[in-house]
Amino acid sequence: MKVRTGSRSDWALIIPVLIIVYSLVMATACPSKKGLERAFNESARVASLAEIAAVTTGDFYSQGFLTLQQKDKIAAQLDLVVKNGRTFHGLLVVLKQKYGGKLEGADKFELADLDLFFSREVIAPFLEILTTVGVLPDAQAKRILAAFTLLKTAILTISGVFGGGSLSYEFYL
Repeated sequence: MKVRTGSRSDWALIIPVLIIVYSLVMATACPSKKGLERAFNESARVASLAEIAAVTTGDFYSQGFLTLQQKDKIAAQLDLVVKNGRTFHGLLVVLKQKYGGKLEGADKFELADLDLFFSREVIAPFLEILTTVGVLPDAQAKRILAAFTLLKTAILTISGVFGGGSLSYEFYL
């Protein structure tokens, strides 16, 4: 019997599943004050981290790690992450102002709407990037994924906070 080791394409499927499971686990918890502040702070970083990832993607193309088509596909998805990450943070700022500088004043429906927006408009394009990178040879994929670590961490942090008690997993179903 031959034992199969995990390939890069397996990881491209595993990462979205981990995000879904993480969101589902968090669905039983309400966002804490500390968690909401952490998500707010991370949301301020998403756009700039995606811009850094875009520059890095261009560097990988210049070094021959990506084809022009792969670079353009990743860059288009990163543009969506930048644009929608800024929009998401702006929505958080408005919500925070609405409740006197405290996000914990928001009701569960407002948080659910934010979570749904984040899932559809930030996580979905990021998952497209992971899918594109997942079909690359292992050595190339590892280098590219390493460059996206900070962005992935910020997205997972926000997803973990806003995934609690809302619909963060709905678009995956």
